[in-house]
Amino acid sequence: MKRAVGAAILILGILGCASGRRVAEVETVPSGWPVARGSAVVTSEFGAPRGKSRHEGIDLSAPAGTPVIATADGVVGFAGRSGDFGRLVIIDHGAGWQTRYAHLKRIKVKKGKKVARGDVIGTVGKSGNATGNHLHYEVRRDGRAVDPRPYLR
Repeated sequence: MKRAVGAAILILGILGCASGRRVAEVETVPSGWPVARGSAVVTSEFGAPRGKSRHEGIDLSAPAGTPVIATADGVVGFAGRSGDFGRLVIIDHGAGWQTRYAHLKRIKVKKGKKVARGDVIGTVGKSGNATGNHLHYEVRRDGRAVDPRPYLR
């Protein structure tokens, strides 16, 4: 197993050198849960009807104060209040990837800060237009919302 993983990393490294940006792209793709696995329950899926529009993220119900973590390396593009989202953090990951974390109780990063996958960026809350404590999590590619489910590994 270790050999297979090592070989895969070597191949990715070679491809990265050949393509000029492949390895960097792997680090920018969101991957994993934005809260500790097992600490949240999915309460609303991507694409669920929301009045005249569709839900552009996934809602994860968790106790207030649960740490929210970055799902990929990047730079904080926004950290503050934003209408119905309440306290919101937006991370730009490069290569067209962006993640959004909304309804936070506390924000623990500032605009312009570099973050790594796994860094705590805030805590679960119910700020903005929220009926209970949860994290609204979005993954965007080239400005368009995509289903976060495949990235929750």
